Amino acid sequence: MKQESIIRSVLLSSVVSLGVIQPVSAQTQVTDIQLNATETGLEINLETADGTPNIFETQYGNTFAIDLVNTQLKLPDGETFQQDNPTEGIASVTVEQRYSNSIRITVTGTDDVPQVEVSPGENTFALNVTPGSQTAQQPSAEEPSQQVPDQETQQPTEEPSQASDEPIELIITATRTERAP
Repeated sequence: MKQESIIRSVLLSSVVSLGVIQPVSAQTQVTDIQLNATETGLEINLETADGTPNIFETQYGNTFAIDLVNTQLKLPDGETFQQDNPTEGIASVTVEQRYSNSIRITVTGTDDVPQVEVSPGENTFALNVTPGSQTAQQPSAEEPSQQVPDQETQQPTEEPSQASDEPIELIITATRTERAP
């Protein structure tokens, strides 16, 4: 009897592991990618064969990344798309198959993280990209400078404000033994 239960457990775990190993078929296929320069930055158009993917967005460093779940890359030129320096303020655009059922679109800015607006549509998926705030909003030469009050009008403060650039000194001490309060 013990052998029968062991054999059943082994067979059941084999069936379960076979079901986990098989890849999930993606519902949406990206068949073409086009980049178009716009007045404000860049437009990325992904042509999809069917369906609308689930979208997850994240930012890190100068990069804006979008994961499209339930999606496969079916490009005529391969499984990865990359364009370096497509427009001013954008260092690169990459679209690659991340897992068997998801792709990742990364847009990296030259100076700051780009602003990306996602517009899913029927058989298309568009991203409107604007370079980050540092690149897009350069101060003009005609912009007035801030006036600093003279010492007579300036009021002394007891404590530095939170916006000051003065460093805060933080001292942390620790002991290996407990102390009585």
